[in-house]
Amino acid sequence: MHPMIRSTLWSVALATLMVSERAWSAPSRFELEPKVGYAGAFTTGLSPYGEFVALGLGARPLGHLWVKASVFSYVGSSAAGDGPNIVYHASDHAYALALDLTWRFNAGPLFIEPGVEAGGAWILGRTYVTPTQISDHYVVGNVGLVLRLAVRVRKFALGVEGAGLFVPSVVAAPVVRGAAFVVLPF
Repeated sequence: MHPMIRSTLWSVALATLMVSERAWSAPSRFELEPKVGYAGAFTTGLSPYGEFVALGLGARPLGHLWVKASVFSYVGSSAAGDGPNIVYHASDHAYALALDLTWRFNAGPLFIEPGVEAGGAWILGRTYVTPTQISDHYVVGNVGLVLRLAVRVRKFALGVEGAGLFVPSVVAAPVVRGAAFVVLPF
């Protein structure tokens, strides 16, 4: 292909993306983001993570920079067993708060948001062995990377997100999280 034709095609594609970016990104500075997903910890024992529901609130303080706070409720996991003289049941689950800082790249109806995340989780554990019950509750912090990909559909967007988190206070530290979400601008 002739270099002048290639240059013209790239210019037209870039102008189209810039026009569609302005049309989509102009009105909203705030977003509500309900999501569902799964988070897995690299551990062989009980995990306080697993399936989750979450709700995020995002704000665009300037340009393409987004700040989002999300609250998570994780189902966790459990184990049980019994014998002639003993009953055993153990469970873990968690509630978490995360703060994301992302940069939104718009490409027509699509957007991609790479960023960083920091937060913490309140982990609730309970173990019952006949006749004793032990509860342990503790708070852990986490830091990591997050990536979102979404497509705009009328006034909202549908997307997926992935995060890789490091939880320094847990022996089996890495946590991987995936979610589907809806973006509701207001």
